[in-house]
This record gives sequence, C-alpha cells and structure tokens, in this order.
Amino acid sequence: MSEKQSMVIFQPSGRRGHVPDGTSLIEAARQLGVDIESLCGEKMVCGKCIVRIEQGLFEKYGIASDPGHVSAWQEDVEAKFITAEQKEQGYRLGCVAKVQGDVLVYVPEESRAGKQVVSKAAREIPITLNPAVKCYFLTVDPPTMATPTGDFERICQGFEKEYGLKDLTIDIFCLRDLPGALRDGNWQVTVSVWNDREIIRVRPGHTQRAFGIAIDVGTTTVAGYLCDLTTMAVLDTASLMNPQCKYGEDVMSRITYHMTTEGGLERMRDDIIAGINTLIEKVIQGTFPDGETGTGTSSGLQPTDTAGDGTDAPPPLCLTREDIEDMTVCFNTVMHHIFLGLDPQFVGLSPFPPVIHHSMDIRARDLGIRINPSANIFVLPNEAGFVGADNVGVLIAEAPHKSEQMQLLIDIGTNGELVLGNKDKLISSSCATGPALEGAQIAFGMRAAPGAIER
Repeated sequence: MSEKQSMVIFQPSGRRGHVPDGTSLIEAARQLGVDIESLCGEKMVCGKCIVRIEQGLFEKYGIASDPGHVSAWQEDVEAKFITAEQKEQGYRLGCVAKVQGDVLVYVPEESRAGKQVVSKAAREIPITLNPAVKCYFLTVDPPTMATPTGDFERICQGFEKEYGLKDLTIDIFCLRDLPGALRDGNWQVTVSVWNDREIIRVRPGHTQRAFGIAIDVGTTTVAGYLCDLTTMAVLDTASLMNPQCKYGEDVMSRITYHMTTEGGLERMRDDIIAGINTLIEKVIQGTFPDGETGTGTSSGLQPTDTAGDGTDAPPPLCLTREDIEDMTVCFNTVMHHIFLGLDPQFVGLSPFPPVIHHSMDIRARDLGIRINPSANIFVLPNEAGFVGADNVGVLIAEAPHKSEQMQLLIDIGTNGELVLGNKDKLISSSCATGPALEGAQIAFGMRAAPGAIER
C-alpha cells in the first residue's frame, strides 16, 4: 500500500506538487524547486524559514488549506521566532512543520532565498511642476496680551498676507503639533499645504523639500516610486511581489476566494496594505547611509564634506515616515476594490460594474498606510470593470488624447490593457495576459525568477 501524499502549493512562486505526509515544508520546498532560507541547516535555531499556512478553500487549485494540515506547534522552538499574533495568522517554521494534508504555503519575501525578479524602473516624462503638496515658509508674530490670537488663526493671517491663500483648514493631527512647532521654530515655520486648501504639516524652521510616493499595485507585482515634490525627480524605486498571489495568480481567482472564504476580502486587503507598508519602509531605509535604519531626521540637512577633499557631497536624506506627505496609487479595478475593502464580486459578473468610477482622496491613516498620518492618498479613477486606474495612469503619462495621430498603447501585465485612438476618440479594452507570460497552468512555464530567460 503506497504512502499517503498531499498537495503542497507554494506562493508566490506558484510551484506545486504532491509530497508524502510527514515531509517537512523545507524538504517539500526543495522537492518542488522552491528556495527557502535555512541558514542553520534545519537545526531550528536561525528562524529564517518562517512561512504562513493559509486557511480556506482555494477553488482554482482544488484544495482546502488549513493550518491544522501540518504537524503540531512546537512551543519550545517556534515561540522564539514567531509571535503569538503571527501564530494566530498561521505562521510556522518550515523546518518544524510537517505536511499532514493539503496546504497552500505563502513564503514571505524575507524567507525567500531565490528572489523573484521584479523590474519596475521609471523613465523621465515631461511634467508640469504643480504638486498637490507645497511647502510655504512663514514668519508670524508671537501672541501678546494685546493680541492673544490663536496659533491657527495666526498662521492663516500669515498665509493671507504673504501668499494670498484664504479659508485654509487644518487636519486634527497637524493641529496637535502646531503649538510646539511654532515655539520650537521661534515663530518661523515651514507649512505643508495640500491643494492650497488644507494644512497637513508644520515644521519648525525653514525646510525646502517635501516628498511623496507613487504606488502601482499590479496583480502580480507592486512598485513604489519615491519622489521629490519640489523638483518632481524620482529618487528611488522599490518593488515586491504582490502578497495576494497566494490566493491565485489572476483577478478572477481572487474574486472567487472572496466569495468562497469567510473573511477572504479582509485577509487580501490586509496583505496588500502590509505589502505597501513594506515597500514604503524599503524606500525610507534607502535614504539612510548604506540603507541603515534609524529614527531619521527630517529632510533639508546641510551638506557635509564626506569625501574629505573639501567638496560638499549631498547629505543622506534620512527620511522618516512623516516625511512622506503625499501618495498616489493606481491599480486594476479588482485590486482597487480589494485595497479599499469594496466588494469585488460584481466586477466579475456581467455587465461587470465597479462600485465606483470616480477618483478619491482618502486619509492615509484611514487606510492603515504608514506615512504622514495627515497625508492624503489620491486614488486614480476606474474606467470600467476590467479597465482600471492603472490604465488612467498610462493615459496621463502618454497623453494620446492630445495627439492628432492614431496611437496604440499596450500595457502588458497579469492583466493587459490596450488603448487605441487620438484626441477625437479613445477606445480601451483588456485581456488576461499574465498566465501566458508567468507560467500559470503551463507545464514548463514560470514567472520571472532565477532560471527564467530575463533578456
């Protein structure tokens, strides 16, 4: 009688296969060609092989995965590396957990030895310098017994006098910092104003730079671009695999997961929010010398003679999360709905209506995005059920609506969008292109990863 075998699926690589019950997840990963860090040689002392066992019915793969489908938790070993909260979420050490049933295993980026190849470089395009967040320097008179005007009203008077801006509002988080900033700066402050309407940050002294981040959430990959809002220069690019890949490679499988799994939408939303926050941390760490982490200081540092030859080299920016004062995000319609926690099931049913077409401005703190809590996130509008805000981003960048000539724009990703037309008329369409390029359900296909033909 042959030994019992179970299906093991690793995401985001998509590798899958049957292994004998009792096989450790690390050994299953080896057999299926998935590289997971194991620096200690499976002696259970390094904690580098942390993975997550997903729970739910994965209809696309024909399995029901559950954390109970692996061997029991070993408190003396795993508690050293996995918190109680992570344990509740299904995290285990790959060298400890042994297969006892069908499982879908998500390998976090930090546990992957063979990293996915994700290339999302930005190119320069002509941009009119008109950012949503602008910095204004103000000097205001301190209050006296004769004029005990409130701090905010004093700031508003200064704006009207110096810059002609009226009827400004202020975010409550910023208002809490206002009195300290005014007095720390000896009544000289730099004020960040969103769309010349709302004050979102007040810093003591004179600071000339502000920073924002643009995020492109794809079905398979997520890219972030750190931008200097005073020059519109792209300072850094970071990317990662969309952590939702474990729920399926395409948008329809993620809609299905939401419809068949209780709490599925919330889990997918939590994953993409965590992924975006990881991306933000990456670009912030990149502003420190050698990528160091630290508390950081605000931008606007003085030049230092780092070369020792009398020349001034630009100092490291050493940004904090609070220095990211604006964010723009685009995605296809299903990713848009999951990101916002909107029910995506009707996007997958004829006539494929989205919940909303309009663009939105949403406070970062309301979405759990860890940048300046007073910052607004601009969500680009959707065109249709399967032509999303990412296509709007393409239109803004390439501007075919201003062209006399007919143009064809093709955006190839897991979802592919095409736009044909000129200033008189534009026609958009979409199709599934990722499965053909990323190896989904193809015997010898694979995603962009070490071993694939890259160029």
